[in-house]
Amino acid sequence: CGAQCVSTRCSSGTCSYSRTYAEASSSSGRMVSDVLDLGALGAARVQIGCEERETGEIYNQDADGIMGLGRSAAAMQSQLAKSDDVQVAEVFALCYAGFDGGGQLVLGDVAPPEGSALAKLLPRSASHPSYYQVKTKAMRVGGASLQVASYSYDVGYGTVLDSGTTFTYLHRDVFRALLQELA
Repeated sequence: CGAQCVSTRCSSGTCSYSRTYAEASSSSGRMVSDVLDLGALGAARVQIGCEERETGEIYNQDADGIMGLGRSAAAMQSQLAKSDDVQVAEVFALCYAGFDGGGQLVLGDVAPPEGSALAKLLPRSASHPSYYQVKTKAMRVGGASLQVASYSYDVGYGTVLDSGTTFTYLHRDVFRALLQELA
């Protein structure tokens, strides 16, 4: 596979990938090379996954593809930053626009779109270096904080920002307090 393979798996000269997600779905296939056109910035050769098998909830979703923005060499922003073809810093910003569509994905160190501001970079977690984590101090419902110990928000992976999931996992104490508040 050689150095051009951003995946850690190589079999019979073919780069491959395999991902399992928190809700137990999975995706696997081959890594293929393609050219990503970035308009005025130019074009860069990147590797993308060509899915051959998917299981679980991901199989039932309407979405048609996943762009990896995690903290690995295979992530899109990492590949662009290492490319000799374009000058793109290894940062990105993602703005959600709601259920009606829209939103923005900004790759590289560019000025934020008009009317928006970029958040500070999230520090890398020593315990879970592949994830973007934030410190949750409290949850509020109707202005009232849930009555749980603050460490309850840090159990397991803590609070992970992930653009590719619609699931929320809460420690049982937080979940019970949330249910009680919503009742």
